[in-house]
Amino acid sequence: MYKNILLLLILSSNFIFSCTNQNKEVVSEGTLGTLEHNDEQTAKSAETKEKTEALGVTLMQQSDCLACHHQNQELLGPSFRSVAQKYESSAKNISYLTEIISKGGVGVWGQVPMPAHQTLKRSDVEEMVKYILAVQ
Repeated sequence: MYKNILLLLILSSNFIFSCTNQNKEVVSEGTLGTLEHNDEQTAKSAETKEKTEALGVTLMQQSDCLACHHQNQELLGPSFRSVAQKYESSAKNISYLTEIISKGGVGVWGQVPMPAHQTLKRSDVEEMVKYILAVQ
């Protein structure tokens, strides 16, 4: 009799335990390593984005960009958000927008001309463009 009760307790506890763990994800050692690697990549990506944003804002504050552009509203030129919605962040678009900012332009966003910014270093303009295209 004692053995039957003990056997019943063991079986019922196994049944209860297996039912309560049905929705839990089992992670193998290989998967755990991948998950940790993905977390590191996400953290590095967020850190890189923050550095790009900080550098882009700093460079814009040192130039005359903010006299005509704002992050969320149109002034003389389009808002950064409008530019980011129109152009996806790609090497081709970064290069194109860098050229437009450096050489100036008119017609894409209306008839108010954007003056050339030839005194800005190309690498600085690229950082500003990366920031602009990251605006959400």
